[in-house]
Amino acid sequence: AERLPAILQVLAEGDEETKEACLERLGLLGETAVGATPSVLACTEDPSSKVRAAAALAVARLRATPDDLVPALLPLLSDEEPSVRINCAIALSSYGAAAAAALPELQRMTEEENSKVCATAKAAIDRIAPGATGPEGDSPSGNQ
Repeated sequence: AERLPAILQVLAEGDEETKEACLERLGLLGETAVGATPSVLACTEDPSSKVRAAAALAVARLRATPDDLVPALLPLLSDEEPSVRINCAIALSSYGAAAAAALPELQRMTEEENSKVCATAKAAIDRIAPGATGPEGDSPSGNQ
């Protein structure tokens, strides 16, 4: 945690691989690095999909407040890259009911052709709003 300022400097100046590594380390620090939340949230808008995906998981591991995390991650649920959408859904799911604003977009994701995106979205919905999907992960309308 005492290296946090150095990690944040490298995060701000690094290339794609370096930013990914910094975000992973920040995520491992968890709540002790919650002060890095603004820097990590800035990475959700990075041109690199790998950095955006890493930032989504890292900010959740920092246990950023739902008021900071949810609005920042909602746009990532419609990111062009499946890995970003998947990591974002995982991150939001760790906030339970506090991430309820994500439910409409997560429901839309359950209709995508990518099976990993669909499965992750269904799992996230189940954690955010238990019972919102029917048996075997079906949506309430019966669509899969």
